Amino acid sequence: FDMTVIDIHTGGRWPGKPEDLEQHIRPEFRQLIQACLYNDIRVAIVTFSPQTNVVKHVLDQITGSVGNVTVTLPTPATESDTAAAAATALQQQQRLLDFVIPIRGGDRSWTYQGDGSRKGKQAHIASAVEELLHHHQDVIVAKHKQEGGEAPSLEITKETTILIDDDRRNIRSALQDGTRAVWFNPDKPHHLLRDLARLV
Repeated sequence: FDMTVIDIHTGGRWPGKPEDLEQHIRPEFRQLIQACLYNDIRVAIVTFSPQTNVVKHVLDQITGSVGNVTVTLPTPATESDTAAAAATALQQQQRLLDFVIPIRGGDRSWTYQGDGSRKGKQAHIASAVEELLHHHQDVIVAKHKQEGGEAPSLEITKETTILIDDDRRNIRSALQDGTRAVWFNPDKPHHLLRDLARLV
C-alpha cells in the first residue's frame, strides 16, 4: 500500500484524515485496480500497516470512481442501441458491487491457519485468497443459482497470483514460495505496466 498504491510512506501511523491521502493515490494503481475489477480479476491489499481503515478509505475512493464513472455513449442508430449500451454499463457497475477487496494488514484482525510460508507477505496473501474463495462461493455462486444460471468457477493459485511490492525482501519471499511477483520502483511508476506485461 505505502509507496505503491499511494506515493508516500505512512509508516502505519498516518496522523491526518484518511481523505487527505486521496491526492497521493498513484494514477497507475487507480487505473490498474479499476481495470482488474472490470475484467473479473480479483484484487487484494496486503500491507504491514495496522491502519486498515485508512487503506479501506483509499480503496473506496478508487472503486467508488469506478462505480460513478460517466459512460459516454456513441450516437445511437436506434433507441434500442441506447438501451443496450446503458444495460451494458449497468451490468459492469453491478459486477463491481459483487466483488470484495480483502485487506490484510498489521491490525491483528485476521489469522492464517494454513501450512504455507509465513515469510514476507505470504501469509497475508494466503488469508486474502481464503476470503476471496469464500466470497465467491457464498455470494457469486449463490447469486447465479438464484437467477437460475451457473457461476463461473474461481481458482486462485500461486501461479495465478501476482504480488506487486516496493520491498525487494517481500518480492524475494514470494518468488521463493512460488508466487509470481513484480518489484515496483517508486521512482519509476510508469514502468509498472511494462513490468507486468513481461510476465505474460
